[in-house]
Amino acid sequence: MRTATLEELRASDASEGLARLRRATRRKALRMRLSVATAVLVALGAAVYGGSYAGYHATSHPLPLESEPEAPVNPAAGGTPGVVSPSRPGLVFAPVFSSAESLRESFNVLHWKFPYNNELQTYEPASVAASGGLLTITATKGGLFGPAYSSGMVSTQKRLAFEYGKVTITARLVNDPGLWPAFWLLPESGAALPEVDIVEERGQLPDQIWMAQHWRLSTGGASDHYHVFRGADFSQGFHRYQLIWTPGELVWLIDGVQVFKSTEHVPHVPMYLLMNLAVGGTFVGTPGRSSSFPVRLTIRSVSIMQPAFPAPPELYRNLGGR
Repeated sequence: MRTATLEELRASDASEGLARLRRATRRKALRMRLSVATAVLVALGAAVYGGSYAGYHATSHPLPLESEPEAPVNPAAGGTPGVVSPSRPGLVFAPVFSSAESLRESFNVLHWKFPYNNELQTYEPASVAASGGLLTITATKGGLFGPAYSSGMVSTQKRLAFEYGKVTITARLVNDPGLWPAFWLLPESGAALPEVDIVEERGQLPDQIWMAQHWRLSTGGASDHYHVFRGADFSQGFHRYQLIWTPGELVWLIDGVQVFKSTEHVPHVPMYLLMNLAVGGTFVGTPGRSSSFPVRLTIRSVSIMQPAFPAPPELYRNLGGR
């Protein structure tokens, strides 16, 4: 029997990882269809019963723009990118966005021609760029013979997975109808659940941030819990989005202000990070005439921090993050 070469093994691993992501996204598509229907019912219920209903909550808080860049963080200060160990607390992930090479040291840049959620884009590496300290994902409208739209997705699958910690993403979102930026977590095992959505935005509603968690029921089905935060126009400047994940709770913060907390169905498995800009789909609808392509999602920094274990929940809040 012929022995596979190292290059063939690597290609096989990459194909297997992409297959897992596709399966997870197909399941996410079904959950999203159910969730959108639920959100409609919830909104109607909220109109009758008040500001919260059936697990859906809405809050608002005026948040300032972050006008000044944060101080850079040394990736080697508290750990090595791609390695998460409780014996090496501190900074475990801090990619550098200086070039395509530096980006690929920390992220997989995906080429994905089979979009789900009724999305219209094809994810292409050419739609992702890193330069001058910024990661830019650009959605463009296609030509006559190409895909309808092209955009980008990056992930840390098989590069970095972590269990508990503080995720910080500083980004400028979009304000174009039919565009769907998302920062989210999936299990490193390849399972579709649990899932944690740090940020989801509907481009037509740039003053709203959606946060969610999805989990498997003991009966084999799935359930989820959404929260909508209403604040500034998040496309008009950089804002800091954070998730504090401890063994007992999930806490979402925007610009240092806590906007949501959940103590139910907290994941207890290693998870990896995805960041993407979808076009169209069940959640946002089709881009309209007011959508001005190309549309850019700009990410200034990403970091993941962990304390020494075991650690009390308040210690996570005191961790840094850029």
